[in-house]
Amino acid sequence: MVRDLDVQQSVLLHSVYIPVEALPGIYEAADIVTYPYREITMSGALMTGIAFGKPIIATSLPAFAEVLDNNTNALLVNFGDVPGLTNALVKLVRDAGERKRMAAAVARLQEVYSWENIAESTEACYASVLSAMV
Repeated sequence: MVRDLDVQQSVLLHSVYIPVEALPGIYEAADIVTYPYREITMSGALMTGIAFGKPIIATSLPAFAEVLDNNTNALLVNFGDVPGLTNALVKLVRDAGERKRMAAAVARLQEVYSWENIAESTEACYASVLSAMV
């Protein structure tokens, strides 16, 4: 499909295990991150994509839709919608201005979904549960 769409110069496909220590370099090099999950409750991968300020394409699952806003800071597609995913990828690959606009919108999410804020929210949740037990 990459060849059929003539986007080989923009797509690097890896079908090997990628060790955790290599991920920051891969995220940094990426122009777009995609999360084509069938199901998920929450995603550390998504939070990492947000931390790197990358344009996002994800499936329109509740966990993603809670964080992402379609056509603002992400493109959301239904799981299994291959033409929809393809169109979203082609749109962002071919439109540097749209990637830049979306990356700026993702960067604004960093203020809300930073690892520090997530840790503080988690700590507050545990403290609340513990205080209710006493």
